[in-house]
Amino acid sequence: YVFVLNMIGVHAAGLVLIGRYSSKLHRAYSLFYIIGTLGAIQIPVVGLAPLKSLEQLGPMAVFFGLQVFAACDWYSSRKSHDQRQRRQTIVTAFTGAAAIGAVVVAILFPTGYFGPLSSRVRGLFV
Repeated sequence: YVFVLNMIGVHAAGLVLIGRYSSKLHRAYSLFYIIGTLGAIQIPVVGLAPLKSLEQLGPMAVFFGLQVFAACDWYSSRKSHDQRQRRQTIVTAFTGAAAIGAVVVAILFPTGYFGPLSSRVRGLFV
């Protein structure tokens, strides 16, 4: 599950970076992430690991990034922004979201909320 989740997250982020974002991508990845995460949490052995595992923070960041991108897209279309104004809205929103995310991680990390890297990942990179 972790490998598939990360590969789909990388693919979705790559599509956004090359300019292939659409509302269908947002809908598909959001449904995949929400249903997959809620389904994984229901398994007693897994518990809240999808929300605490360092290996699964990347796809969570992609999920929240797509939500911010969709909100910017909706806002810009409502205000009839041109391309420059749309880009400025996206930069401003992502700067604020990154700052909020950094504060949340800085608060949660010292408390031990996030688990250590799994032995598979440590074996690959360490």
